[in-house]
Amino acid sequence: MVVLDQLAVIRDRKGSRTIIPGYAIFVLACFVAIWTVDYQLHEAYYVTSELMEIDSASASSSNIQSQTSAASVASVATTLESTELAKRESLGFFRDIPDSTWKRHKARFQLTQPNYDDSNKKEFERHSRHSNWFWANQFEPEFTCPHEFRLGKLGDGGKWICDPHRIPSDSCLIYSVGSSGNFEFEANVLKQISKNCEIHTTDIFKSKKSLRFAEEADKVNALIYETKEERIRHNNNERSTVGVHFHHWGLGTPFPKLPNKKRFKEIMVALHHENRTIDIMKIDCEKCEYNQFGQWLSDWEELGMTVRQVQLEIHNSDLPGVVNLMKAFQKAGYVMFHKEANYLNEGKAIEAAFLLLSTDFQKNDNAGGA
Repeated sequence: MVVLDQLAVIRDRKGSRTIIPGYAIFVLACFVAIWTVDYQLHEAYYVTSELMEIDSASASSSNIQSQTSAASVASVATTLESTELAKRESLGFFRDIPDSTWKRHKARFQLTQPNYDDSNKKEFERHSRHSNWFWANQFEPEFTCPHEFRLGKLGDGGKWICDPHRIPSDSCLIYSVGSSGNFEFEANVLKQISKNCEIHTTDIFKSKKSLRFAEEADKVNALIYETKEERIRHNNNERSTVGVHFHHWGLGTPFPKLPNKKRFKEIMVALHHENRTIDIMKIDCEKCEYNQFGQWLSDWEELGMTVRQVQLEIHNSDLPGVVNLMKAFQKAGYVMFHKEANYLNEGKAIEAAFLLLSTDFQKNDNAGGA
């Protein structure tokens, strides 16, 4: 190279000359060349990395858009695991819970049993006379629904429902016993679950002050079924099987002062619901639960009914009625998944939510594990 055979001359401001040997210029040129190549390599690396990230993001976006459920992305590893145990023991309600997870539910249930403590009989009886004390210490939820949801307004009237998205939208059947003219729960069923739901609301009274319960039910239907086609379907259906229907019926055995009372089996036969699945059974009968719960379970079994969920307000904590009620529901296969104190009643009543499972779920087969 020429630079090796020459001297570089640099003049300062005063005109003095400084002579730099050629090899120094060569070293400096090499340094600049190396730095330039290194910079270009780094630039090429970052550009390539960005392109790879863009390709990866595009592929991820495409995959997400192709999924019918976001949950399926996270559950790729578990899709190979059987879900038959949950499907079988939930009577077909849960179809996507892996066996290992269901076994945890079973183990949790066993750990809660017995779900009350009467080892100190005197204290147990004393607490039962002060219901807020009793419910603070007895009967806690023994099952958890992955996606439970509250239907209805905050406060009195709303009910916690186990995984409402699992309720069939084309054949949902709902009973609401004891509305007292409040139809917000029914309206939310039609809004949140399906307009195709058939809802039957009963009450021992047909009005309260100026409130006509049948008219309030009609208002809900008018609000929900907005289009002409929807109203025609609701009004002209042969058995009017969609929307809210009010019946002036009380729950129980009739007597002269209240001749409009009916047992469940009379109600279900009158509505042609034998051998059907009732997806939600909401009951608030102002303490009739203690005298009638055995009759309810007997009627449902006699008519071949599958009452999937029961949302029941339990008033006070009468003994032995409250223990007998809880034991009878559990014996029939029900597990409590939600318990809510009625604070308007100073915590002296609770809203208990039950889900029907196969009695096999309650068997202690050493299920579970870490």
